[in-house]
Amino acid sequence: MIKLIGKSEKAALVGKDIHLTYSRLLAQIDHYANLLGEVRNQRIVIFSENRPEWIMALYAIWKNGATVIPIDVMSSQEDVAYILQDSKPR
Repeated sequence: MIKLIGKSEKAALVGKDIHLTYSRLLAQIDHYANLLGEVRNQRIVIFSENRPEWIMALYAIWKNGATVIPIDVMSSQEDVAYILQDSKPR
């Protein structure tokens, strides 16, 4: 687990429907990282609208030593197909 010394109860993510402290955010990142399993040196796509889980997934993928391929949810089918073919994610 990632440890944060000191300001762990400060706000890390604040929005309309969310208020996460650093300690809670880091716990969520650890949870996502455990779900991913062994992905070191893999390419993993995040295809999602802007949401807190996107941030958690990004850091969980990085924590596990993989590369993130972000795809904008508003991308056309052609753009998504090109990105997937070009990046060859896991």
